[in-house]
Order: sequence, then structure tokens, then C-alpha cells
Amino acid sequence: MKIDTNHARTTDLIKLTLFFAAGLITGRAANLTPLAAYTLAAVLLCILLLLLLSKKQAPLAIVTYLFFPIGILLSNGYGNQEFDPHNIARYANGEKIRIEGMVLERNEGKNGTRFSISTEKIILPDKSIPVSGKLRLSIASGAASIVRGDRIRFMAALKRPRNFGNPGGFDYEQFLADRDIYATAFMSDDRYLARTAIGSGPASVFSHLRRKLRKIIDESSGDASGILKALSIGDRSGIDEEVMTVFRKTGVAHILAISGLHMGIAAFFFFSIFKVMLGRSEALLINNLAAKGAALLTFLPLTSYLLMSGMATSAMRAFIMAGAFLLAIIINRESETFNTIAMAALIILVIWPQALFDAAFQLSFTAVIAIVYISPRIEMALFKKGDQAKVHYIRKPISFLIVSAAAIAGTAPLSVHYFMETSLVGILGNIIAIPLIGFITVPLSMVSLVIAPFSSAAAAMVFGLAGNIVLLTTEPLKYLASLSFSSVLLSPPNWFEIILYYLLIWSFLNSKNKTAKTAMILIPSIYMMPLAGEALNAKSRETLSVTFLSVGQGESTVVRFPEGKTMLVDGGGFYNDSFDVGRMVIRPYLLSQGIKNIDYMLMSHPHPDHLSGLLHIMKEFSVGEVWSSGDTATKEKHRSFVKLMKERNIPERTVSGKDPDIEIDGVTVSFLMPDDTMPAKGSSNSEVNNRSVVIRLAYGRHSLLLAGDMEAEAEAILLKRGLNVESDIIKVGHHGSLTSSTPEFIEAVLPDYAVFTVGYNNRFNFPKGEIVKRYIEEGAAVYRTDLDGAISFISDGKSIEVSTFRTSAVK
Repeated sequence: MKIDTNHARTTDLIKLTLFFAAGLITGRAANLTPLAAYTLAAVLLCILLLLLLSKKQAPLAIVTYLFFPIGILLSNGYGNQEFDPHNIARYANGEKIRIEGMVLERNEGKNGTRFSISTEKIILPDKSIPVSGKLRLSIASGAASIVRGDRIRFMAALKRPRNFGNPGGFDYEQFLADRDIYATAFMSDDRYLARTAIGSGPASVFSHLRRKLRKIIDESSGDASGILKALSIGDRSGIDEEVMTVFRKTGVAHILAISGLHMGIAAFFFFSIFKVMLGRSEALLINNLAAKGAALLTFLPLTSYLLMSGMATSAMRAFIMAGAFLLAIIINRESETFNTIAMAALIILVIWPQALFDAAFQLSFTAVIAIVYISPRIEMALFKKGDQAKVHYIRKPISFLIVSAAAIAGTAPLSVHYFMETSLVGILGNIIAIPLIGFITVPLSMVSLVIAPFSSAAAAMVFGLAGNIVLLTTEPLKYLASLSFSSVLLSPPNWFEIILYYLLIWSFLNSKNKTAKTAMILIPSIYMMPLAGEALNAKSRETLSVTFLSVGQGESTVVRFPEGKTMLVDGGGFYNDSFDVGRMVIRPYLLSQGIKNIDYMLMSHPHPDHLSGLLHIMKEFSVGEVWSSGDTATKEKHRSFVKLMKERNIPERTVSGKDPDIEIDGVTVSFLMPDDTMPAKGSSNSEVNNRSVVIRLAYGRHSLLLAGDMEAEAEAILLKRGLNVESDIIKVGHHGSLTSSTPEFIEAVLPDYAVFTVGYNNRFNFPKGEIVKRYIEEGAAVYRTDLDGAISFISDGKSIEVSTFRTSAVK
């Protein structure tokens, strides 16, 4: 396909797309009510009408401007909380109800299956009530036969989506709202689920074929089956965490999701075959119809691939992008590359306005634009006229390198913004993965998909060959990932910094332009200003900062000492592996705060709700030393923790109540518990809780007590020893259970602030009302991570400031 390098001419279609996108951004940022959105759109429409009547603007320009208010209106259609009376979200109150609806989407995961359900009615003992709207249903096991298009009936408790509420955290509420989902449900198995009607139509037929293909791949491809299922049918459930880490660290994780790359390769593969076939016809060649016919025929296998992939939204967007380029060939516009990209973007945004704010959409289009804009310029600079004969044999491999580098450079700031990590071996990783997986494995998978309905044995043979190529590819990738410098963690850039980055790229590629030259000087200076300001503030601040993270029913605390040292106390976690708190909650918070090194990691006690999240942090971050009570590892998580600590050569310090105080950056750290009189080992939860490491931090006139999961028995021992426990702030022991926080202990601590680290609507009903009442009666202001989100205390030793993430209040 030809690439138009004359990009100076901005076409009307590109303008229209940009105005539409600007309207979507404005609508999202303003967060208008429907009435306000319609009012604003009406005002803008009147202004445009006046311009049209005054004949000061051309009609085509007015139409272009019109897409700005249209964008505002469409953006407002998603994410507002004003549901109609029949929306299923009205019933998301935690009570179990019986629901009927149709399966819109099915996604496999290692911890079960997620369904997107279009709800139709709820069934009560005496009547049915019509409902509307979508919900997300997660099932831990079972429901293997339920596919897209089926109608189902199930009983589950509905809940509203809820964020953890930490700086830098993933906005799960907005993520689902962008998909028009405002209610979720969970089922441990399919005992209370029944199919009431089998789906019909192509989507349903292909869903059943996907089940057959999944079985063929599992039986024929061995260890490569997980990757092959991801490439062929969009099922990533078989990819284990180790493989994902390898692909992430080598910068090729994008290849595991059916996206523009896969659709593009599939389109190129089938287009080339059809063009050769049609090129045998002299009549088609003479009339220049071979390419057009090939483009038209390519829509058939692409549509089949889309249906086979499960028609996930990302796959449908990739189909539209590939389809736009095929359409450009059909209508003789293949050289107008940027127009084609704009057309694809506009179609996608009209169908899914919320896609503009989706990381996959942004990365896909940015990669394509970067390849089209950057690659030709670099090639023209490298391969000057007159040198063609000399470089003919090396031009293609060098061009491939340039394309890979352009895509990586173009997506770098967005990738870091969303994933807070970048691969330093990404070009090498793509050189290995794209040819072997992209240009060989994906086409082989396409062939298997075509022949599977006719011969399972033949499809298994081809999948087996594709699996061997996958295994061949992963070995060098594993080596690259094992290198200590393969990837680095980075703090996410803000949108202002991202825009500056792209302006810098533009100015570099247009360095002969005077404006570009000025930008090349100014932009790095602008980048340095906040860094310099931050450095000056850090030196003058000299404050102790303590943040209690919202990690669900668990606990994790980040302490930043006055001169920059960092302590992580516990890492939260669940009693199963369904959710990695370390990777999904703590990691984003740390990186959003610019923290890449943990000087002290304190594990208060080896229960999963305090320990599990530390495993990921220990793997990914630099950890200076680990503090613990020294309890022998008896549970799997604890054994993994000890093993990882040894593998990474992290020194461990066993601490107890007899250890002397230490000073860190002017802060006195006192070790209060565990006490020697407590049992060294214990199988019961209470015995382990009572051996929690308890520390007190004192800075200037103020102090903080971190009580772990200490219960009444340990509290009594601590008071008996006569140690100073009086503190301005207390992290309440054992999440506010009835087994902790005795009146005598609270009276001794005499806190001004009491922090409860608890999960929203947790099954233990923590914190207990009686315990909360005790602290309030003692004069303490109560904070809870389930209601307040992350809770931060900052002290200069003379005063205390407290802020909460959900209210952003400073007191």
C-alpha cells in the first residue's frame, strides 16, 4: 500500500474527526448533567446557524464545527448516573434476585468467566418486572456451555462497581461506565444458572465453533496452547503469569490480544492471496480490478476471524480499522493514508464514543500514525536518492527496524501512562516476535480456522506446527526478559507531559521549520521546570508522610520519611489468587508517587490479607531490607515470600519488642511487639495476630502507632510492660474487630485520629460499631479506607494534616 508523505494538507475528514474528538473530551471533562449538555449543545448550534446565515463560514466548515456539540452530547450519553426507572442498576443493593437476560459477550480468564448481560426482567415470587441495561456477571467455575446470544436465568446479588480509591489507581467504575455497565454480580459456580433459550445467528454458530477450536488447540499444541488460543479465538485464559511477564518485559504483550496488528496481518495475508488469484485474469488486470476485487474478498475471512474471536469490542474496532484501509483500495484512495485513519477513527467513535478514552484505542491509532508519519521521514533521511542500488538488499530489514522503532517511540508516553513500565529491549523483542508470531503463526492459525469445520485432524496438524513456532519464539524472549535491564518502572506522565512529548517528536522531524526549532529548545526546558521545583520542594519540605491504602479487606501502609526513605508496611491481599493487590493496587500507587525503591519492607504477620501483595512488590521493586517477626513459614504464601527474599538476596531483620529504637531521617522508630512471652508459633489466627510486629513512629511533637492485627491479649501485655503507646494517630488493630481495641488500650493510646483498614461491605462486618464508638468517645476522629479511600497524614513534627482520596479533603 502506498503511503502519502505529503501530510501538510489537513483534509476536511481529519478536521471533522478532530472536532468530534474535542467534543467528546469536553463532554467527559465537564461531566455535565443531560440538561446542561443539551443546553450547551443548543447554544453552540445556534452560534453555528448564525455563522451559516451570515455567510461568514462555508457550509462545509459549519458541518465540521457541528461535530463538536455532537461529541459533547454523545460523550454525555455514557457515564452519567441518571438511570431510567427500569435500569438494572436500581436493584444493585446487595440483595439476591433472579434475573433473565441475553449474553452479549463472554470472556475467559484464569479465575473464571465474565459475561456481559443485556438484562430483560427480574423474577419475583409473584410477578416479573421488566428491566433494561447491562450488567457484568463473573462466574468462578462452570457455565462452559453458555455462549454469546444465549438467554439465561440466574440468581445473584447485584452490586454497584466500586473503585478501591487510591491515587494512581485504575478507574474501574469509569471503565464499566464506558461500556454502559453500572451493576455487577458474582457466582461461585453455575448451580443457580440456567439457559432458557439457545442463541441463533452467525455469532452463536461461531461461538460453538470456538468451543470446538479451543479443544483442538488444547489437544494439539501443548505448552503453546494458551498463546495460540489468544491469537486464534481471543481466549487469553490459558496464558499464565510467567508468560505474560516475559511478553510484557520484552515489549511484545500487545501481540497476545487480537488487535489492529492481527487484523492487519490477516488482511495483508488474504489480500495478497486473492490478488494473486485474481491477477491471473487479464480482464481484471487491464481494468485495474484485481486489487479492488481482492480487497472486497478479504472482508469475508476478516469477518469470520472477527466472529471467531468472540466479537470483543477491541476486535471489532480492529476490524473497522483494517476495513477502512481495504475500502480505501476499493475507492482509489489508498494513498490518502491519514484520511483513511481518520475515517476509521470517526466510525469507531460514532459507534463507541467512549473508545476515545480507552487505552487500546489510543495505543492502536497512535502506533499506526507513528508508523505512517515517522517511518517515511527516517527512511528518506537514511536512503537518499542515488543510493538505492547500494542499499537495495538491506533496505527491507532496516525498514522493518524503523517501523518497530517508530511504533515504540510513538506509543511510549501512552504506554508508560497506562502501564507505568517500558521495555528497553522492545525493538529486539518485536524483531523476534512479529515475524515469527505475526507473519507465520497468525496466518497458520487463520488456515486452521478455515479448515477446522471440515477436518479437525488437519486443523490439529496446522495448530501443532504453529505451536512449535510459538515455543521457538518464546525461548529468546525469555532470555531477553531475564536481563536485569529488560524493563524499567516509570512514574506515569500526565497529559500535559504527553502532549509536550509529541510536540518534541514533531519538532525533531521538522527541524528545518523555525517554529519547530524553537519548540526543540523550549519543550525540554518546560519538562525540567516541574522536576526542579519538585527537587526544591523535597529539600524544604522535611515532612513525614503516612498513607493508609485502600486494599479491600486487608492492610497496606506507605511511610515516606523526611529525607526520602520509604517503608512499606504490609501489602494487602486476598485468601485466593483471584486478584493481585500488589500489582493492581500498590504498584500503581507507588509509581504515581515516584516511588521505585522500598528501603524497608515490614511484614507485620504472615496472613494473606497482609502478606500477598508484598510478593509482587518484592519482584518488581528494589527492596533494601525486610522486617518481620521471624515466624517460621508454614503457609504457601509465606513460603513463597521467604523463597523470593532469598532469591533476590534481600536481607531480613527479625524484630521484636526488645529491640532498641532506631532513627530514620529524624523519625524515631520504636519496636513494641511481638513480645517474648507470646508463643513463637501458633496455628490459630489469634496466635498469629498477637505476634504482629507493632511499631510506633515519633517525629517532633507527633506520633503514630501501627498496631498490625494485635488483639486484646497482646494489648494487655504491651500495657503491662509500661511502654509508651500514646500516639496522635493509631492504625486500629485487627481492622476494628471485637477481639481488639480494649477500653484500657484506647485510653492509654489516647489518639486524635483512628484509622480502620477495612474492605467495603466486607463479610466480617468490620469495623464493629462498638469499637468505632469506643474511639469516638475517646475523642478520636475516625477514618475508614472503605469509605474514605486512601488516607494520608503529613506532619512536619509540629502539626498534622490529613487528607482522604474520596473527598480530597485536607484537615
